[in-house]
Amino acid sequence: MKRIFITRRLPPIAKELLSKHLLVDENKENRCLSTKILVEIVSKYDGILSTVSDRFTRDVIDKSNMLKVISNYAVGLNNIDCYYAKKKGISIYNTPGVVTNSTADMTLALLLSLIRKVSVAHDFVKEGKWSSWDPELFVGEELTGKTFGIIGIGKIGKEVAKRAKGFGLRIIYYNRSIITPILPEMKQVDFEYLLRNSDYISLHVPLSEETKDLINEKAITKMEKKPILLN
Repeated sequence: MKRIFITRRLPPIAKELLSKHLLVDENKENRCLSTKILVEIVSKYDGILSTVSDRFTRDVIDKSNMLKVISNYAVGLNNIDCYYAKKKGISIYNTPGVVTNSTADMTLALLLSLIRKVSVAHDFVKEGKWSSWDPELFVGEELTGKTFGIIGIGKIGKEVAKRAKGFGLRIIYYNRSIITPILPEMKQVDFEYLLRNSDYISLHVPLSEETKDLINEKAITKMEKKPILLN
């Protein structure tokens, strides 16, 4: 029977399903494994259920003997040298789309928390500092009519745009390719225009050589409105 290793403590259903067909070992702790341990694992198992924090570099993958599959408990594959794995005959899988809606929800949750000062107001009350209503206390700002810039209009970026529309935001977006907007109110702009004109900016691009350090000192100096930046 084939042997599988789960690299991190995951919901029990993962091992339960796999154990019906495979011999399953697992890391029972909620921490990532060292490179040394990953090297041992790739040399002993037929398949690995990994997480985004496990770094399967060329050096790690090179030590594989019988490994045929790495299945990543994540949407991204930044943690795996997919090109070299393919050369070694190892198939790579991920879980596309599973966090699209929840990530879009979290984006707006973060924005609302920041502009309405939810966390600091919450701490203020818990620390016993509130005594009475004050018209100037944690006023925050309104979203309606502000400009929301989305960098990367893939699956998650599109879902963020739908939610942003509900809050009355003017939506602009930057994308490397020209795409048809999913909402008539959306406007595709160049990168510099977005930086200069956005009250809020949300990043939804994968990590690659093209996007690494996309928001650098040069980009930040062009943010004339000093926007909230959501990564």
